[in-house]
Amino acid sequence: MRNAQANRTAFEIIERHLVGKSDDQDLCEDAVFVGSSIVAVLDGATSKSGQRLNGKTGGKCVVDALIHYLQEMPVGLDGRALVDGLSAAVREALETTVLWADRPNAAIAVLDLESMRVTRVGDIGLMIGDRKYAATKKIDVIASQARAAFTHALLCQREADATDISVEDPGREFILPLLKLQSVFQNDAGSPYGFGAIDGRTVPEAFIDTFELPLEGEVVMCTDGYPILCPQLEAAEHVLHESLANDPMRIGMFAGTKGYDAKSQNSFDDRAYVRLSINANA
Repeated sequence: MRNAQANRTAFEIIERHLVGKSDDQDLCEDAVFVGSSIVAVLDGATSKSGQRLNGKTGGKCVVDALIHYLQEMPVGLDGRALVDGLSAAVREALETTVLWADRPNAAIAVLDLESMRVTRVGDIGLMIGDRKYAATKKIDVIASQARAAFTHALLCQREADATDISVEDPGREFILPLLKLQSVFQNDAGSPYGFGAIDGRTVPEAFIDTFELPLEGEVVMCTDGYPILCPQLEAAEHVLHESLANDPMRIGMFAGTKGYDAKSQNSFDDRAYVRLSINANA
């Protein structure tokens, strides 16, 4: 796909990939949006409450609202105005009769060719040229390490068989109270565990990342369904599948808040990846 703007900036999608963790792609809470001058990657947070609205999870509701906004938003907005517009769209979408037990939200990175800028809220991986701008949530790292440590302790005590642990995932149950509470840290810039998310409220300036684009080069954006940020999709997929094969419980190098069940899942999480080239002189 190749697009050109009035200011002669052009972009071409080199690679684009979206896969849900389950076979039902309607349940996928990640997304890639490509417009005439906007490219975005979105990651809806999976609700711990299991609540739904019109059959949709909270994360899916948020992502759908954000995509609708991206389709109609004015281009060239600065980071603050863009994030405020995204937040307003989610706020309107969530003003329903449903009383959410947790706060549905999403991470997002938006590349705008009009402003030649990427605006990011949350843990979307970003690579501009050969420079990586990874993003991690402190609370996720803590929860992942706690689950891994608990699981390793059980294995060391031989209180459970490794196969049973991989199916029952007692480590997940161990951290579940924290996972259910972590929404209190959303958009709380005063907490050491705070993190940014598009959830309908105002996102503090501290959680809005902006990156200037070069006049020419490649850009990669991906969700945290990929263990590491790679410059090509093939490499990203290779690392993912190798990690799942070597550590399906995800208690090793790429420790996570949940494991992977090869019998019922495509991966431990939804995943989205886009790689594009830009050329302001085209």
